[in-house]
Order: sequence, then C-alpha cells, then structure tokens
Amino acid sequence: MSLPKVVATLIVLAACALGETCRGQCSLVDWLGNHDERVAANQSYLDTDGPSFTRANSVVPRSMALLETRYFYSSNPSTNSFPQFDLRYGLLERLELRAEWSGVDTGPALLRTNHDLEVGFKYLATKQDGIIPLSAIMLELFTPTGNGPNYIPNVAPEIDYMYGWALNKQWSFECSTGAIFGQPGAPGVTQFYQSGTINRTWLGGRYMTFGEVYSLFGSGTNPGAVQPNIDCGAQWRLGYNLQLDWRVGMGLNDQTAPFFTNGGVSFRY
Repeated sequence: MSLPKVVATLIVLAACALGETCRGQCSLVDWLGNHDERVAANQSYLDTDGPSFTRANSVVPRSMALLETRYFYSSNPSTNSFPQFDLRYGLLERLELRAEWSGVDTGPALLRTNHDLEVGFKYLATKQDGIIPLSAIMLELFTPTGNGPNYIPNVAPEIDYMYGWALNKQWSFECSTGAIFGQPGAPGVTQFYQSGTINRTWLGGRYMTFGEVYSLFGSGTNPGAVQPNIDCGAQWRLGYNLQLDWRVGMGLNDQTAPFFTNGGVSFRY
C-alpha cells in the first residue's frame, strides 16, 4: 500500500473513532453546554503549534477545540499570508484531529495563491521519563484544494515527529523531524525538515520566550536545496484558554528570505 493510502486509511479510522466516541453522548449542543466543565478539568496554559516552526510535542486535551490563526510576512519577495489557521480537536486523551490552512499569499510581485488544506491527526507517543522524551507523531495529507504557485496538484502526505524534554520548571528543549512527500510542480520531490527550539517560561508559565533554528532540505529533483533559518519569539498567555504570540527571524543563505515575522492569536474552547 502506498504512503498516501496508508495516511488516508489512518485518518478515516480516526474519524470512525470520533463517531463511536460521540454517538449518543456528545452532540454539538451537549458539547457547547459542557464548556465550563471542560475548562474546569483543564486548568493549564495553551501549548500551541505556533508561532514557531516547531510544532508542539503534545495534543489538545480531550473534548477541547483549539484554533490558532496568524498573519505572516516574508521579504524578498514581499509576501503577506493570512489567516494561517490551525484547528485542533482533542478526540481522545492521546489523539487529536487537526486541519491546517496557510491561507492566501499576496504581494506586489506575486500571483494570488490559495494554499492547500491539510487534514490529519496527531498522536501522543511517549511521555517524558528520564531520557525518553515527551513526543508526538503527526500524520497529515495535503489535499489538492489550492491554486497558484504553491498549489500541490495531488494528495501529498506529511509526517512529523515532535519530541522534547523539560529540563526544569522554566526551561525546555523541543525538536521536530519531518518530511512532505510532494512539492508544488514536482510531486517526486520530498522536502525534509529539522528544527530545534529552546524555551523559557516566566511568571509561572504565563509568558514564554524561545529561540529556534530550523532548515528545509530538498531531495529527488532538487537534492541540493538547503534553507536554514533562525528566529525568536514570545507567547503571552492571557488566561488558560487565550494566547497572543509573535515571532521574528531571518534566513541564513540566498535561498531563504532575509527577514520574516508572524503574529497571531489562539483560543481554546
């Protein structure tokens, strides 16, 4: 069985699990009405996938929905992207369903681009125990729903392994190792990526700052493409279920943007 079919099968199984879990006991009306109970059971700050390149090595608490949305600007060529949403839902204690859409790209020298919608799930694989990291595995499919230069005209799987260690109550180190099997105009190209972040929390977790390095690596028809970047950012948690964030960075070679920044808001319900 091909990789796209494997990922699609896993997504269908997760959707079936959602149906079995909710049947007769968690209609939309019930879910909306149980908001206070869900909030009371999850008195913890958000752990969002953004604003960093490295996604969170955790899942959304069961029966909670988390929406992240951001504005992104990149120079050379000047590009604006919005709304860059990431919708995540805690299906089970260790499993979340998710959908990502980078939104629309606009710029003076850029044709309007609607990005492809990604759908999939993230599974909490291990909890930290000594040298064993807190880790999660994400499987998603790019669906051929966009248009423009960044459109992928076929189903393209993405796999991401996120892992990290809490060094103490304030410091943590997180990494991401992943691949996208297909690129715009080149379905035979696989793009690998590797990242690492160092995080520092302040005031009991209400604020967090981070520094990050990451790079993309092309293969197949473009084996020499390497795109290293460095960035830093901050997250302001205004409560357990609301967060503002910001990031600024720069590319480290002529294949990357010399400047980029993004900021947004995240809300959990």
